[in-house]
Amino acid sequence: ICNISFEDFYRLGADYTSGKDMSETIPYIRYSDIDENTEICDGTVNTENWKKISFPDSRNAYAIDVDTNEFAPFYRINSVLIVAQNSDIRRGDKVVIYQKCGNVIIGEFVRRTAQTIELNNIAQPHDEISVQIASIRIIQRIVWASQ
Repeated sequence: ICNISFEDFYRLGADYTSGKDMSETIPYIRYSDIDENTEICDGTVNTENWKKISFPDSRNAYAIDVDTNEFAPFYRINSVLIVAQNSDIRRGDKVVIYQKCGNVIIGEFVRRTAQTIELNNIAQPHDEISVQIASIRIIQRIVWASQ
């Protein structure tokens, strides 16, 4: 609603007298650029060649710039999702699932069964998505999102 980026918002609240600046960065990628070539190794997404954006906490996180209406109204175009590389996932958490086939699914974690991960479709809250565990490369938690 304010029509400012996260970086601009963060600068508004930064304590410039402490000398803290926006020098910390995290990798980011547009949602539409994630594909089967996204490299995953040892449980983390390889973000080595991604562009960078400023973010106050750069430990094991990366950003996804939503450039599609696929997740509206929950996440709109230009929403930025901050994803934790190593974070526990609990019921109600928003997650990103990278599948072996190259698909990327964003949803709300409901439960894990012996063979599936069950998600609520954030674009259609009453629809559940069932993802076969065998088809998953990695699942990670969204820890923050701009709206």
